[in-house]
Amino acid sequence: MSFKDKVASVWCSVNIFVKIKDLLPRDTQILISFCFTLLSLLPACIKLTLHPSPRGFRFALVSFCALSFFLFSFQVHEKSILLVALPRAVWRALGRCHLGTAHLQLRSLNRAGLTLTQFLASVALMVLLTLMTAVLDPPRRLPDLFSVLVCFVSCLNFLFFLVYFNIMMWDSKDGRSQKKIN
Repeated sequence: MSFKDKVASVWCSVNIFVKIKDLLPRDTQILISFCFTLLSLLPACIKLTLHPSPRGFRFALVSFCALSFFLFSFQVHEKSILLVALPRAVWRALGRCHLGTAHLQLRSLNRAGLTLTQFLASVALMVLLTLMTAVLDPPRRLPDLFSVLVCFVSCLNFLFFLVYFNIMMWDSKDGRSQKKIN
């Protein structure tokens, strides 16, 4: 994948350091992409199978399915990140999506190895990169510097949220405390 695409996927981010398309045949790249996508979906599938719940389904739909496909698919369009954001925004707007209390979210942040300060630093970094892109001219020998940095940092953030939502889903008591209905 060339950097003219500049998508915040794992493969575009790895491409900064390692030119995978020069190292591996296309069929192997597709197989690796499939395996990573499947492995990133597996925890959500297991959780939903063992403890089905509406809340778990929302987590799986928004964060795992859409985010996993965005991050690990062989070919992905930058607008496909909307598949992650749009259902979440719609559920929130309708007042039907309650993803947990602030206490549970902060506890899950800590379990993911991230403090609120680190989270806010990540947001500040994205704001800074956005401002740099809008205000500064990149160096002549690195004309794509800012867009590559935005994609790389965004990819890291998306990977974090994939892990974060996994922790939130597995930390959920939805499926464990409900009685089975015959």
